[in-house]
Amino acid sequence: MEKKNVKGDGKMAHNVKCKFCDETFNRDIVQAVKVSARRYAHLRCVPEEDRDKYELVPLAESKDE
Repeated sequence: MEKKNVKGDGKMAHNVKCKFCDETFNRDIVQAVKVSARRYAHLRCVPEEDRDKYELVPLAESKDE
């Protein structure tokens, strides 16, 4: 059985918890950075001087585009 998000469009939500603020967010909708193998953070939570250390996670493409 395939998991579906609330909208039921067949795509699974990628909910993650920010390493810095502990807020849960969908990394397909909110700009995120990968801070380790299995951890993510909001781009806004990463200090400006540390942003080049982390991999920027691409946002999911919208079906409207």
